[in-house]
Amino acid sequence: MTTQELTRSHRPWLVFTWVAALALLGAAAGSSAGIQGTGRARTVIAYGPITAFGSIFVDGVEYSLDNASISVNGQPATASQLEVGQIVTVQGVRAPNASTGAAASVSFAADVIGPVSQLDVGGHTLTVLGQTVRIDGATLLGAGIQGGTFAGLQPGAMVQVSAFEDATGDLHASRIDLLAGSAPLQVKGTVEALDPSAHTFKLNELTVDYSGVEVSGGKLVNGTIATVQANESPAGTVLYASQVRLSSGLGGTAQQQGELEGLVTSMTSPQSFIVAGQTVQTDTGTHFVLHGQTLAPNLAVKIHGGFTAAGVLLADQVEAMPHQEAPSR
Repeated sequence: MTTQELTRSHRPWLVFTWVAALALLGAAAGSSAGIQGTGRARTVIAYGPITAFGSIFVDGVEYSLDNASISVNGQPATASQLEVGQIVTVQGVRAPNASTGAAASVSFAADVIGPVSQLDVGGHTLTVLGQTVRIDGATLLGAGIQGGTFAGLQPGAMVQVSAFEDATGDLHASRIDLLAGSAPLQVKGTVEALDPSAHTFKLNELTVDYSGVEVSGGKLVNGTIATVQANESPAGTVLYASQVRLSSGLGGTAQQQGELEGLVTSMTSPQSFIVAGQTVQTDTGTHFVLHGQTLAPNLAVKIHGGFTAAGVLLADQVEAMPHQEAPSR
């Protein structure tokens, strides 16, 4: 198998996140394109990779961007800055089982931006800011990577990675791009080894020093998802943060729909587990389509359901996704 070249075409990964676009319901219903499907349009949170462009396709659903705000790494952006394979959060509206919808916002935040410090061509991994990035047959490589293959990456190259985190904290890359010129360093992951007195925590092998930085988005505790930016390269294994933003789950509320795809990162039981930082619960009404696999950490799944008032995604269906082999080098 050879590494897939970048194309604006469908690829299997997707995840749906949250949306608060109540004001868009009327506009969507009156759109000339319409929302094709049956039933009343609902707000939906969609988190997952872009699979194609028309307006924007996520898991086969085409979302109009006519009234959407777009952000890339926390900054206002345009649709031209989005790429196939980038894992995005779509907030919008669509009718149940519809093939089209209307986006209120689309946001993309890279899981890591920084220089490649280690490259293991045989093992199909690279290390960026203390994060292990794994390549498989579904990983898309952006323009500028020599030969369009994993072996075309070089130590020291500045890369932007969009990925799914697994139960060990490794990142399974959906897309990797080379970046030209300087850019703020960025790393996203699960907070560990928090030391409030020293103002430090760890993201895998990287120690983050947040002294003098106002943490936004919630309370900093172990297990939360932190997105860290920095203006200077790490001093050894310590990154001095210029910004720390926290997130917990997809932010869904009661009456909102959620469609989520990712890797199971932790599991209390088949009735309660976490995917992409989002707590998922199942009950007797949940339909499991596991294709002979066992629901367990690191299983790739697609979740469809609705959010509770507590922000938990109550699954109507849990489907196991196919395994992706590593590419040849």
